[in-house]
Amino acid sequence: MWYPPGLSLEYGRDHAKFIDSEGKHSLAEKTIADVCEALIGASLLSGGDDNRYDMAIKAVTIFVNSQNHTATSWKDYISAYSIPLYQNRAPDGFEKNLARQIFEKVGYDFKYPRLLRSAFTHPSYPLAWAKVPCYQRLEFLGDALLDMVCVEHLFHRFPNRDPQWLTEHKVRISFSKAKSHIIPY
Repeated sequence: MWYPPGLSLEYGRDHAKFIDSEGKHSLAEKTIADVCEALIGASLLSGGDDNRYDMAIKAVTIFVNSQNHTATSWKDYISAYSIPLYQNRAPDGFEKNLARQIFEKVGYDFKYPRLLRSAFTHPSYPLAWAKVPCYQRLEFLGDALLDMVCVEHLFHRFPNRDPQWLTEHKVRISFSKAKSHIIPY
């Protein structure tokens, strides 16, 4: 229950029937969630280049308000993560060769070549024989990061577009990405 003190409604729906005897307005859970998400977005944008994620993480932590979520910076997330055993094991010859081939193609030297094997392991490969999990866990993470890049691109490239337009184009990019694995912008 909340209503900003000192504000009076100049236009829009009559809010008097929603205000209780203490002058508080009942907000729907969806509205509260939307406002929290907007404040997290504002924190991301106001954090500057050096600590924008730290600002957003602080906002998330405040709104989550749980003893199980105490991160206040990106470093907190990094320190809470423990590398899975399969990833930390020494790579075999196949994995080293795969990492070398990928490096020659894209110029990136993977710190954990076993992740490459995981990225190329199909879910139909029997788990009992697999040395690493199938690609689906990495796909989940990569998909979320690619969505974030697309969202940031749309948000900054089209500063005057409304949320519905941005959402429709995000969906279109996601659909195109799923169909062709190519981002259209």
